Amino acid sequence: MAMEYLSGESLYQRIASRGPLRWTETASIVRQIARGLREAHASGIIHRDLKPSNVMILRTGEELSLIHI
Repeated sequence: MAMEYLSGESLYQRIASRGPLRWTETASIVRQIARGLREAHASGIIHRDLKPSNVMILRTGEELSLIHI
């Protein structure tokens, strides 16, 4: 298996380094994860290992972008 290199941090790393997230950041992250899962499920893909270490947080401009792997 080969994976793309992502320059960012996992959700696990962010929580471990900064402590609890603000509710606004949490809401944004949850919304993006839900959108990603909706798209995956619509394509017939089921993710069986959803956990903070499998959610990558990348900064794109002024906002956070998530890539769920």
